[in-house]
Parts: sequence; C-alpha cells; structure tokens
Amino acid sequence: MNRPMTSFCLLLTIAAAAILAQEAFSFGQSPPPSPSIDQKDPQSLWVYRQSVALGVPESELSMLVASCREQGYITAEIQRIVGLIAKAKLAGLPHEDLLAKFREGLAKRAGPESVDEAVSRKALTLRRSKDLVDSLLIEGWSATDYSLAIKMVADSLDAGFSSQKIISVLNGDIQKPEGM
Repeated sequence: MNRPMTSFCLLLTIAAAAILAQEAFSFGQSPPPSPSIDQKDPQSLWVYRQSVALGVPESELSMLVASCREQGYITAEIQRIVGLIAKAKLAGLPHEDLLAKFREGLAKRAGPESVDEAVSRKALTLRRSKDLVDSLLIEGWSATDYSLAIKMVADSLDAGFSSQKIISVLNGDIQKPEGM
C-alpha cells in the first residue's frame, strides 16, 4: 500500500473512532468501566469501551468478554472483528447482524480467524444488500423500515438468490418463493 493511502486509512480509522465516541458518550467522556471488567486488563477495557460505543448491553458485554478470554482471543483479533462491526455501523449497515455472527462464532467456539471470516462475509452481504435496496429506492420503491429491508434482502442473498432474481420477484415478473 502506498504512503498516501496508508495515511488515508489511518485517518479514516481515527475518524471512525471519534464518530463512535461522540455518538455513544456525551461531551466525549469515556464511560466508567463496569465493575465486572478487570481495570488492569487492557483487553477487557478495550472490548468494554468498543462494545459500549456500539451499543452492546452490559449483560451481553460481560458474556463477550468472558467468552473471548476463555477462548484465548488476543486483543488484535478482537479489535479486527469489532472494527468490522464499527465500520458497518458507520456505513449505515445493520450492525446487529454482525454482532449476532460474532456471538454465534463464540458460541460455536470457533477460532478468531473463522469468526473474522464469517463477520466479513456477512458485512459484504449486507453491503450488497444495502446497495440493492438503495437502487430500488431510487427507482421509486418505498421501504417502511429501511434497516429491515436491508436485512431481508441480505437474507435472500444468503439463501442463494441473485440480485436480479430479487428484483424480478419485487417487480412481479416471477412468482415469489415461499417465505418472501
């Protein structure tokens, strides 16, 4: 990667962190760490602050921290996964689906590489879905719940439907498959 691009990526990462911090905390103050978080453990503190910035409830946060520790994830691995989720939120994608993938991977005791890959794949599907929903909205379709529309189209893409087939179903060109 060339130097200007590296600087741009670093700047983008810093901007994303600043936006998340402003969104989650009034006046830019960090939240006080939860009593359940070991304040001497930088990994626990980092996961706590990132998760709170994403709006993860305290009960879920405790489970994520404990599972990550138990499974031996290192801070860099957790940062990579949570970073994907933060970028998705900033891009207007339903990041809850990515958190669900993260929880699913932990529940299955998958390694960090597998969880990272699953979250990345889901993020790409959500991005394709958002692009398709946006193009449909431009063409005059309406969505009463934009986030739900993105999730539904993403589920259809995950089920193996092509973008063209989804558009054909919506246009009434072909019969809707069961469940749509």
